[in-house]
Amino acid sequence: STAHRPLLTQMAEVRRIASVALAKRAELGIKVRQPLAELRVKRQASSVTLSDELLDILKDEVNVKKVVFDAKLKTELELDTTITPELKAEGTLRDLVRIVQELRQNAGLQPKDSIVLMIEAPSVSAVVQENDKFLKAEVGARAIEYKRGKFTAEVVTKLDGADIWLGVRNI
Repeated sequence: STAHRPLLTQMAEVRRIASVALAKRAELGIKVRQPLAELRVKRQASSVTLSDELLDILKDEVNVKKVVFDAKLKTELELDTTITPELKAEGTLRDLVRIVQELRQNAGLQPKDSIVLMIEAPSVSAVVQENDKFLKAEVGARAIEYKRGKFTAEVVTKLDGADIWLGVRNI
């Protein structure tokens, strides 16, 4: 039906913009887990207008806080690659959450299982301590300890280029 055509056109536009933006991120060497402030997209007369829901999907796909349409743009799109300390911290936390979730899986833990998370990571402990409520909620941890202790599973890996040790113990 014709009622679905605008939505399909909008979705195709979201996919097109996302793939160009993701290719640009890759070319710049900025991983997708690192949030960026803004994606600017050239607005042409023929441009499809996107609904708020589809703009949110685009923001999630490209991992940007804001999408701005701009007729004066010289290129098809531009990414704001300025990584503020806040954006950097958010990227670090996302990486950490991913590592902990993998560790939970490797330990055979279920999502409902509560854990104690142990971290030995001098380079990022400040970021973790400032965001410990968020991190606990994301990984199902009742507590975070900044030292080695008794663990069910452990991993030594890199985070932001520095060595870190993580352990989990189910409660």
